Amino acid sequence: MAKSCLPRLGAILSWLALASTSHAAVEPLVAHMVRDINTTPAAGLAGPGGFTAGNGRIYFAATTPESGRELFSFDGATNVRLEADVVAGTGSANPRAGLIFAGTRTVYFVADVAGGSMGLYALDSVTHVVTSITSSPSWAGADRDIARVVGDRLLFVSWADRKLWTSDGTVAGTVPLDTVLGAQRTVLGASLAVDQGKLYFLADGPDGTTLWSSDGRPEGTHLVRVLDPALHAEAACTIAYDGGYWAFVVDSGARSLWRYSFAGAELVRLSDVAGGTLDCRVAGMGSDIYFVLSPTGFPHPETLWRSTPTPGGVSLVAALSNDPGANAVEDIAAYGANLVFRSDVLWRSDGTTAGTRVVMTPEGVVRPYSTFRRVAGGLVFSAVTDSPATPGPMWVTDGTDLGTHRVAASDGLLLDDAAILQARVYAIRSFGSDPSNASDIWSSDGTASGTRQAARLWETTGDAMPADESTSASRSNSDGRSLLFWNVNDWTVPLNPPNRLWMSDGTANGTRGLSATVYGGRIGAAAPGMDGGAIFASYEDAMIYVADAGLQHVTPVASSDAYFFQGFTSLAGRNAIFSCAMGAGLCGLDATLSHGTILTQDLYGAFASVGDAGGAAVFFADATGLSGWELWRSDGTAAGTFRLIQTLTPQTAVAIERDGQIYFPACDASDVCSIYVSDATRAGTRAVTPFGHPGSNLLSMAFFGDRLLFVTFKDGVYSLWCYDTAAGSAPALLLTRGGAADPVQRFSLLSPSRSGVRFAVSPASEGAVGMLYTSDGTAAGTQHVASGSAWQPTAELFAAYDDDRTVYTCWAADTGTELCETDGSDSGTRLVRDIFPGPSWSRITPMSTRHRIYFTADDAHHGLELWTVEGERLFVDGFDP
Repeated sequence: MAKSCLPRLGAILSWLALASTSHAAVEPLVAHMVRDINTTPAAGLAGPGGFTAGNGRIYFAATTPESGRELFSFDGATNVRLEADVVAGTGSANPRAGLIFAGTRTVYFVADVAGGSMGLYALDSVTHVVTSITSSPSWAGADRDIARVVGDRLLFVSWADRKLWTSDGTVAGTVPLDTVLGAQRTVLGASLAVDQGKLYFLADGPDGTTLWSSDGRPEGTHLVRVLDPALHAEAACTIAYDGGYWAFVVDSGARSLWRYSFAGAELVRLSDVAGGTLDCRVAGMGSDIYFVLSPTGFPHPETLWRSTPTPGGVSLVAALSNDPGANAVEDIAAYGANLVFRSDVLWRSDGTTAGTRVVMTPEGVVRPYSTFRRVAGGLVFSAVTDSPATPGPMWVTDGTDLGTHRVAASDGLLLDDAAILQARVYAIRSFGSDPSNASDIWSSDGTASGTRQAARLWETTGDAMPADESTSASRSNSDGRSLLFWNVNDWTVPLNPPNRLWMSDGTANGTRGLSATVYGGRIGAAAPGMDGGAIFASYEDAMIYVADAGLQHVTPVASSDAYFFQGFTSLAGRNAIFSCAMGAGLCGLDATLSHGTILTQDLYGAFASVGDAGGAAVFFADATGLSGWELWRSDGTAAGTFRLIQTLTPQTAVAIERDGQIYFPACDASDVCSIYVSDATRAGTRAVTPFGHPGSNLLSMAFFGDRLLFVTFKDGVYSLWCYDTAAGSAPALLLTRGGAADPVQRFSLLSPSRSGVRFAVSPASEGAVGMLYTSDGTAAGTQHVASGSAWQPTAELFAAYDDDRTVYTCWAADTGTELCETDGSDSGTRLVRDIFPGPSWSRITPMSTRHRIYFTADDAHHGLELWTVEGERLFVDGFDP
């Protein structure tokens, strides 16, 4: 009777026995960094933002591994401190940039609250006590324009209903001012100005648009003036000036410019604007107000206007551009006797037509992109470089040509989010367009000598291992425990990309790097060599080298000028094969590793390795240079290099070795795709079974006893199959996942263990939970395990130990993606280590060998380095590195 993938009594009893013993208490696995290869100091990605000055300090949100994203402060000199760890430990409250407000003692900030919304918090800067102001309305959708600090109180407009609220930093003292303003009156949120301990604001109600003042108390809130009983404003914007007056724009369908004198309590409607749009681009210089008017229809130019303190005293100053494609003016400020404003270039004006023009520096025109910040030496701003993705240098201007110049060593200062403390600007410096790619705070007084790094929030060291998996490479050495790897970031070699050859046995002392001074310094390809050493090729000096096991002695063995190193591999450390250059065929090193030779010229040159069998390499080779694939073998000699199957195309780069044979997917000349087996002989190379449905791709394979389990993918559906190699029967379908009703993001590699083959499925549906599965090769024995675990699998780094524990990458909300272990039970599923503290990903990438798990990871303070897991011997029956 033919055998098949049906349950066998002996296998089931064996599995039950193992399952019952594997759940016994065992020592947890230990993951640790092997060695800090790159010790160059670097900054972590703290991403500080929301800078606000108050109480002699700068307050901001930032991220550290220990605290998560919380509220910090800096005194401008040396003292950086965590002010509020709202979510204790590594969790994050995420204080919102732009919603941090500093009073005389209390610092108000908006951050996460339970339920996923945003709420108001108050920090007492003396006692450092943080209060969650649960009486505050939601701040969802709010921005900085709706709130102002008056003394030590925060006055703000609720985003939902446009009511004015006041807070003294307590729950009881955070209340709406409806009793004074009336329930039918709404506040125009952007119309806020502070003078002499009072907030001035506009409101709209049954009696029209009105002007109010408040000190934050109900009894200190008063109506100042009715603008116009017939005027009902929909919006307003404001800028208050040092000149003792307040200018604001009221939008009631048409826009009008108003002026209020704080000292004289005089309200004047300066102008109704026709023929253009009056935005909130307003600045005061002396007693006059200057504003920019946009034409009703495009194209530009925009125009600059001046208004005197008296009604009707409005006059045109100048057109700002004759170029119809010029950008709109985005910011305007006054410095001394000059106005400065920015569009696509920097402009200045002294209030006259002739004096309104583009600023011309010795370097030419300047292209600003940030707001202006006032420091001791003038107005500073960031400018655009030729690369829009890279923040440019900081400039300083006093509104004149000669007074406008670049500040040296200031590239990357992001001044749109900055604060002024003691006439210095504080901001982050980033060498990319994303502010989160920064950790250091810089300060400047507008001079080169006064521009410097002020604080580092997160200290780490540089990455040793490449962050991009596609740029790294590794091989298991002959002992099955040591790891050979290269393309490691080496800060001592000025190459792009710099790299060195390294070898590790899993210990710090046993992790050695080959000195780049003994070869060209840039590895093109490498493979394990004799006696635990290595064979490698260098791009820089076009040589092939042999290194000893200690990577101390290196011998050049052949010039690589004639070779192209695609598919470079060694054969049990005895010799090496690789593609010849210019399609000359297959080349190799002889058994003495002393010189190169051409093994065959019947190949075009490109080839893809399948694996080793019987001391020979089995590989796909392009016979024509036009993807005319064939299956070949080579033992490193000309006589032992020959074709196994003509016209055979690799299907996917999946292969496993078992009992001296290699199993792999391929498609024949008729485009029939099957699983093939090869022992590197013609007689022993054949198709054993078609796989999956026609048109499927084979993604993974693993053995459990005689049963070959494999995963196929077609049209969004993943299928798990079993092929019994002893019975030779047709594959049996065990499990399907995916499709429109069950979208799957990822199906992991299959990982053999003593009790079955384990794998994970990650659903694509939001909120769906990833599942761990085990299979003994039968439909009934294919079940999900550890269903109650909080550690969701993420389908990476699967390997099993002899005690039946499987290591995998997992995800949880409070740890992010980290390393877990499971014995297939809920109680036996646990976190190995939260390598990068908190919810951030530790950037794990597997680099395993046959007998040890290696991977790269980042623990937040050592960059991306080499790590390993200490445990009992890896389960190697069917395991493939």
